[in-house]
Amino acid sequence: MELRPMHNERDPVRAREAFIFQEAILFLGLARLMTAAMKFSWFSRMLGKQVSCEPKVPGKAQLERAQEVAFAVAQMSRRVPWKARCLVRAIAAQLMLGRRRINSTLYLGVSRSNDKPLKAHAWVKCGDAFLTGERPAMDYTVVARFSNEFYGNRRIVGEDAG
Repeated sequence: MELRPMHNERDPVRAREAFIFQEAILFLGLARLMTAAMKFSWFSRMLGKQVSCEPKVPGKAQLERAQEVAFAVAQMSRRVPWKARCLVRAIAAQLMLGRRRINSTLYLGVSRSNDKPLKAHAWVKCGDAFLTGERPAMDYTVVARFSNEFYGNRRIVGEDAG
């Protein structure tokens, strides 16, 4: 029986697919480590600028790349040996999108009903597209937004942001 490599190095599409899945595992691990070992205030700056509104809507090509990131994070989050809950998936996706200079927003929300305890949820949107977060975000009150917003090759932070 002959063992064949997972991808052909001569096929750039397959190589890119393999890379994005490996990258998703790496960032899921990093996000899990960050949430387990660090205070949120220490790493929240890496998620983007805390904002009250969403960044500019990305173009079609950027949205397609963002959906590739979302797919890779979703697929790999089921295969890692730790629990990759919504916050870990959202952080991983936000960091991967930031590496690609794609405008996106990570949301943190809470939901509470009279007979149920407080629930927290995290999700990432790119324009109007939900990239992470299985539940409808309308059930949650947004308590924080962290935005990756880019203008050309530079990230907009501080005074430059909206």
